[in-house]
Amino acid sequence: MGHFTKNQRYLQYLGFFNYSYDYFECHEVLEDQWKCELNESFKPSWLGLIRLSVVLYHQRRGNLVGATKLMRHVVNFAQNRILVEQVGLNFNEFMKTVQLLKERIDHNLPFIPISLPIENKTLENNFHRIKEQFTVFEVVPDSIVHKHALRDRTEVINEREKNLLVRHLMKEKH
Repeated sequence: MGHFTKNQRYLQYLGFFNYSYDYFECHEVLEDQWKCELNESFKPSWLGLIRLSVVLYHQRRGNLVGATKLMRHVVNFAQNRILVEQVGLNFNEFMKTVQLLKERIDHNLPFIPISLPIENKTLENNFHRIKEQFTVFEVVPDSIVHKHALRDRTEVINEREKNLLVRHLMKEKH
């Protein structure tokens, strides 16, 4: 991985998060980074940010059970200064943002998008350079709000069936 300030997947994540509020794509793009990350110290940061986007995706869709389940992991991530700061975020602002999000979820308050507080100036400059790649919505369309339900799942289903077959064959060998 290149330095996080130039990491294209992370910059895309930030764009989907702060500009388009497309939390499904946030999850997708940063999961790719998490899977291929060679620097083990960054994996917990990527996972924390992935979980944050999933919490917001669930909350916006009214799935408070899903949001609440993952929120405890996000709070733990937000309390770790090293993990938050190593991806260029302002620790204190991020903590406040996560605490407010938790309160909104705990009290079943309506969804309000949040922004990640970027502190690293190089990251912020690189992030602003890609802004035109993202659509900023006044009202986020249903195609983004319910993206997981509207996408083509053929590839996911085929992969799941393949893995089940492999497990079945492995059991038969033993």
